[in-house]
Amino acid sequence: MELHAVESSRIKKMGYDPATEELVVQFKKGGVYKYSGVSKAVYAVLISAPSLGSTFQTMIVNNKNITYERIDT
Repeated sequence: MELHAVESSRIKKMGYDPATEELVVQFKKGGVYKYSGVSKAVYAVLISAPSLGSTFQTMIVNNKNITYERIDT
């Protein structure tokens, strides 16, 4: 999955695969994480939000249906 630079104070790059509903996020402070169970609708709201960081926190991190794992070492 290709990651693209985004405008955010917290997030450096993001990538999304609609077939697997996986979101990959590289944070500016380090760490790359894969979030599973991110629907196309949630991703659409996320990328169009005026504040990517706060929307990410609300819609992804606080969503109990979305699981995550760190994928960099």
